[in-house]
Amino acid sequence: MKTNISFIMPAYNCADTIEESVDSIMNGNFIAGDELIIVNDGSTDNTEKVLEKLRRNYPSIKAFHHPQNRGGAPARNTAVRNATHSLIFCLDSDNILVPGSIPKLKEFMLTSGADVAVFKEKRFFNERIENYAEGNKWEFKDITTWADALKTHMIPGASGNYLFTKQSWMRAGGYPEFAGGYDTHGFGLRQLATGTKMMSMPNSCYYHRQGWESYYIRYSKEHKISLKIAQVLLPFKYLISEKDINYIWGEGKEIWYSEVLESRPISLIESNPCYPSELFYPSWGDITPPALPAVITMSTLGTNGRFANQIFQYAFLRIYAKEHQLKLQTSEWIGQYLFGHQEPVVSRELPQVKDPYSEIDDLAKSLKENSTTPYTNVDFWGYFQYHTSCYAPHKDYFCSLFQPVPGVTTKLQLAVQSLHAKGKTVVGLHLRRGDYGYNEFFLTPNEWYKKWLQEIWENLEQPVLFIASDEIDKVIGDFREYNPITSKDLGIELPEAPFYPDFYLLSQCDIVAISNSSFSFAACMLNEEGKLFVRPHLFQEKLIPFDPWNDYPILRESLIAQHSLAEARGANTVLSSPSLPVNFFTIVLNGEPFIRYHIQVFKQLPFKWHWHIVEGVAELKHDTAWSLSLGGKVTNEIHRNGRSNDGTTEYLDKLKQEYPDNITIYRKPEGIFWDGKREMVNAPLGRINEECLLWQVDVDELWTTQQICTTRQMFIDNPTKTAAWYWCWYFVGENLVISTRNCYAHNPNQEWLRTWRFKPCMKWQKHEPPCLEELGGDGEWHDVAAVNPFRHEETEQQGLVFQHFAYVMIKQLQFKEIYYGYKDAVLQWSQLQKQTQFPVLLRQYVGWVHDETMVNTATSMGLLPILSKAADGINWRFKIGSQEVLAKDSEIIAISEQSKAQIKDSIKVIVDGVFFQLNHTGIARLWNSLLEEWVISGFAKQVLVSRSRRDGS
Repeated sequence: MKTNISFIMPAYNCADTIEESVDSIMNGNFIAGDELIIVNDGSTDNTEKVLEKLRRNYPSIKAFHHPQNRGGAPARNTAVRNATHSLIFCLDSDNILVPGSIPKLKEFMLTSGADVAVFKEKRFFNERIENYAEGNKWEFKDITTWADALKTHMIPGASGNYLFTKQSWMRAGGYPEFAGGYDTHGFGLRQLATGTKMMSMPNSCYYHRQGWESYYIRYSKEHKISLKIAQVLLPFKYLISEKDINYIWGEGKEIWYSEVLESRPISLIESNPCYPSELFYPSWGDITPPALPAVITMSTLGTNGRFANQIFQYAFLRIYAKEHQLKLQTSEWIGQYLFGHQEPVVSRELPQVKDPYSEIDDLAKSLKENSTTPYTNVDFWGYFQYHTSCYAPHKDYFCSLFQPVPGVTTKLQLAVQSLHAKGKTVVGLHLRRGDYGYNEFFLTPNEWYKKWLQEIWENLEQPVLFIASDEIDKVIGDFREYNPITSKDLGIELPEAPFYPDFYLLSQCDIVAISNSSFSFAACMLNEEGKLFVRPHLFQEKLIPFDPWNDYPILRESLIAQHSLAEARGANTVLSSPSLPVNFFTIVLNGEPFIRYHIQVFKQLPFKWHWHIVEGVAELKHDTAWSLSLGGKVTNEIHRNGRSNDGTTEYLDKLKQEYPDNITIYRKPEGIFWDGKREMVNAPLGRINEECLLWQVDVDELWTTQQICTTRQMFIDNPTKTAAWYWCWYFVGENLVISTRNCYAHNPNQEWLRTWRFKPCMKWQKHEPPCLEELGGDGEWHDVAAVNPFRHEETEQQGLVFQHFAYVMIKQLQFKEIYYGYKDAVLQWSQLQKQTQFPVLLRQYVGWVHDETMVNTATSMGLLPILSKAADGINWRFKIGSQEVLAKDSEIIAISEQSKAQIKDSIKVIVDGVFFQLNHTGIARLWNSLLEEWVISGFAKQVLVSRSRRDGS
């Protein structure tokens, strides 16, 4: 175990006290490698200004910010999530440590084997520490158990200022965010109830401020502590004696903890020798709770979504319980009436586990026996509408779960017989209206169904049309020529579940056309006689065939885009992920004109995306501290009050107004610098609360829409891939690019890592080169990209080589000369621009390059730059598809056909046919990639291939 400590400190309106608290950490308690994480929880006083001062004095401070006040628990949890080390010490922003006390406390923890190490005494003082009066203190027991915590208030949790392991925080489920001012009480109880060993160090103390309007006091005036602590105990109430359960949640509910705990302690259940020792927690004290069977529950079944959602929820729960031999409990739901299911009701509150659309990666895999370690004693939440190939191995069992009880079946079978009596081939349509009409829940035009019917109707044997709809009167008229039948026409009445006749009849049709709805999709899954199933495809604007046991229940907007992309690539396989949003991030200072390019690409993306833009000056610290030795510095000529001085700031403000839901801008207060680039790249991570692709887009790195879609699809098709490396076209002039690899700007060991599969709670360890880390089960941080990345050759094969305009404008060289200390950068670069004979060695012109890097013209490489000078020779323009965008004002103009012709006609390339017999080298793969790009762009018309053979004939 690493022995460095992550100090954490929640801060809310504490401008008058926080400086003294921080000083008490830094003076005698902080060693090299430690960190202090302060979360400003939406303070409205001068706390932020004090924090900026503290950060200048103590660069090791990491600051996070909640835009609005969320409370102590969320602030503490944010801090712990972003902590680097496995040992955490929480100090409130008004309390004070004794110099030299933390190193002793840490040694005590490590030698005693404790999970929590507490100072023996909590000494209270008013205003100044000198005001401490002897005897005004709490003294904690040598070992605190959970039984102790239910007998007295004088427990470490009531203090909250102690050293603990991050593992104990994870095991406890963090600080309870519902508990308000009692969050540390609740956290201490959670720790003890989940096996934490809590010990106090002899002859030690810290100082706890009292006598002013503290967070605890403010909250206590408005809330009942007994009610909040009872809520904390809910998941563990099976360990409490029955008489005290009745008391806590009965007559004593408002006073049991706050007023009478000392005189009426809570007792735990009696000893039970049959309790398995491997489940015994010493922190429970001198008790042995009874064994409880492993169980899974779904407390939201019946309320989290409509009928089809409940079908998938219940199916997942039953299959999971069956495969892993677990007991099952549910809440009330309509399936108890329709299908006769009678599982026990949920008897206790359990920790919640969400489905893969949010938190847990491998839950779908766990449908297969022994595929993963099963979850036990948890409450599942979600929709579980995985690709149905996950359910296919359990098809018979799945279908058996949803057979109606005899009383319902009798009514329905009469209707089915009546329907089949009207024809030999029953065609069913589901026309979802009602709550539909947005995003993936689109209204499918009736014309699509009519066109499809016209194509198949004449070839069917005695067809009859059945229509199911939640607004039948609004849609049936469009199909009058087919004499449609409805469930109402068949005389079915099922008042307890009026929707079910439509569902059941769809499951009995010979051919079914559904809406983009899990309702009719689930009916198709239960249809054992169906010969053809079709569904609407938004982009193709028609109905397409599908297999109910090998597809997604709902084609979400992003899936439809992915499906179209797969078809364009000639793929026949079904896509493998329901959703994979992309979060782009850019750190920028003076980003004109490049900053104007990216939105033109992003706004064309057919899936969910967000662009996080972090603007401002980064101090030359951490990853960029190397530039100080070269003379790098921050001068007033490169910024205005810590922000851009070239119009970038104003452009970003305008962009945010145009795309408020897709863009977030992060800035420091005016005049304040970022604590290095690492703080800048970490700024957006706290706002990303879903699994996604995280994509670094430097302001001068230009990607195309097609490249982004292709990359995203690669991650979808390969769900175990964690990151992606790329090559780039590295521009050192408007028409000059680096033409060699494994050299400057093309070091495959560190360039260019740009995309990661992100999960909440990951963080940036470094920015140069980028290193995104995830906390592993061992309590250590691990490099995400090191696990299973796409390598350079894999991305290049898909045409994923972006254009990097690193040195194309004199302002870029001026900045690098000042900020990075590149001596004579402008002069050297200017000499390169005057060169007319290429290729040349870059080191001959650029003093900071020392290897064999070669430079050639983009024209010679057959490359059409995305960025080029406009016709006036002053402004710049971007090539986006068949259009050009002026970088000055984002005005879109058509590319001149004459200009295209001039570009193409000026270039002739001859390829010796022998190349295709000897094209297995690294440089040959580069040329193969170029040839493929030329075919796509049309430039291949300028390429001549000789027919010479290897033998010379």
